[in-house]
Amino acid sequence: MARLSTLDEILDEEDEFGLLDVTARPAPAVTPLEELEAGVVTELNDFYERQGRLPDPESCDIAEMRLGILAGRLDGRSAAVLAADRHDLLARRPFRG
Repeated sequence: MARLSTLDEILDEEDEFGLLDVTARPAPAVTPLEELEAGVVTELNDFYERQGRLPDPESCDIAEMRLGILAGRLDGRSAAVLAADRHDLLARRPFRG
């Protein structure tokens, strides 16, 4: 095997082991960020079903405060987030985190 000096020479050689035969992976249908945001929306829906109100970002209860702050930061534009919003809570967000 001759010594190859440039990248073009290397790529022009026969790929006997198939190292350059790759296929691109399809993009995931839901990104990890959308998955996390959908989880927050699910928690928000659960809170609303239990309490009958939206979480207060200034609550003394740490869990409620956390949920209120996180919910205030959601953009609500992805399909995964909108699909998780069973009670259409993001449309009527008076809270801001």
